[in-house]
Amino acid sequence: MNSQAGWGEIPATARVGVVLATPDALGLERQSQRATQRAMLNILDDFGVEQRRLEEMQKAILNIAEDGEAERGRLRETQKAVLNILDDLEAEKALLEKTQRDVIHSEQVARGSLREKEVLLKEIHHRVKNNLQVISSLLNLQARYLPDPAAREIFRASQHRVQSIALVHEKLYQSADLSHVDFDDYIASLLGNLFETFDAGERGISRTIDVGAIRLSVDVAIPCGLIVNELVTNALKHAFPCGREGIVRVILREGADGALDLTVGDDGVGLPDGMDPRKTSSLGLDLVFTFADQLGAAVEIGRQGGTFYRFRFRRIDP
Repeated sequence: MNSQAGWGEIPATARVGVVLATPDALGLERQSQRATQRAMLNILDDFGVEQRRLEEMQKAILNIAEDGEAERGRLRETQKAVLNILDDLEAEKALLEKTQRDVIHSEQVARGSLREKEVLLKEIHHRVKNNLQVISSLLNLQARYLPDPAAREIFRASQHRVQSIALVHEKLYQSADLSHVDFDDYIASLLGNLFETFDAGERGISRTIDVGAIRLSVDVAIPCGLIVNELVTNALKHAFPCGREGIVRVILREGADGALDLTVGDDGVGLPDGMDPRKTSSLGLDLVFTFADQLGAAVEIGRQGGTFYRFRFRRIDP
């Protein structure tokens, strides 16, 4: 049988499909394959980039881990250093606490010693005052047996001087400050004693004290007190004769430069004409200028409206 005869035997009812590959269809197929190939290549390229990024990230993570380890090492070293510092601080604290205890103990010992010295110093002032009062009393008793009025007057003046010194020690004994005297209180007591002795109130003589809150050391208060004692005594004895009334003034001022001005004056009859207080034979005035030299004071004498003595000097603090 030939081929034609074979083909001729195909039944008429059989369906036969024939696909014809045209050139356009083949071209589209190839383009689709190339696009698919390019997409695959792009995917592979993206995968490679992503892989490199992952590798870089892995390296970065490893570096961070290494840095973290180094940081942990530094932290451990820092922790050790802090612990060492804390140990040193603890030791320093213990040393400071011991030093504080030693200081407190020393302070307590010093305070106890200071209290003992204060008590001793008060006792000394008290005994000195008592001894001076005994001397004053002896002078008073001796004066009673003297027939000469001038001699009795000398003894009484000496008694006043001793009393003025005793008064300083009495004020120190009564004060909380054992090295300085409240001069206002001291002068008020001193003038009160003198005015009582010379019956100044009954004679119409008054006193003015303007001192303020000035405290003087013992080395200054005693000579100042003796100066005031001598000058006020002279004023009460000589400045107001024949029932004359008047005022005795004691003023103490402290200047801006720290210098002190002590003024003792009265509005009495004044000094006799031609009399130089520095060249008299009076023991009292001689003592006044002696004590002024002891203070290093410049002395000014005024005769206007009575008599006044002004002494300018600097403090003498121990």
